[in-house]
Amino acid sequence: LITSGIINHPIMYIMVFLGGFSTYQRFFNPPEMPPGYYNTTNAQVAAIMLGYMGIVSFLLVAKALNDVNRKTPQQLSKTQGVVAGTERMMSFATETEASMAETGDEDFWGQGPPAYKFG
Repeated sequence: LITSGIINHPIMYIMVFLGGFSTYQRFFNPPEMPPGYYNTTNAQVAAIMLGYMGIVSFLLVAKALNDVNRKTPQQLSKTQGVVAGTERMMSFATETEASMAETGDEDFWGQGPPAYKFG
């Protein structure tokens, strides 16, 4: 993805470089492991496995509980009576228009309050 230009964020280049360097080191200059590094008991392996299974189970239950009350944008717009996302934009535009009318301020382009009205 980096060579094709799809990903062009500089942090990604750093991550790929460091990951490539680390992989090269593992293959051609493996670090010395302390004695007994890979010696784990069956109880330790079982505890690690149960820990991972517990995390996955918790996430699945949390997702299921979250899905109970989740609504689509269309359902939200029906219950709120507005098109999804426009209510905030309309209130911002109305507040900005009102403050410009009160103070007589000009906008970024040097124009006064707009002639059109929202709402």
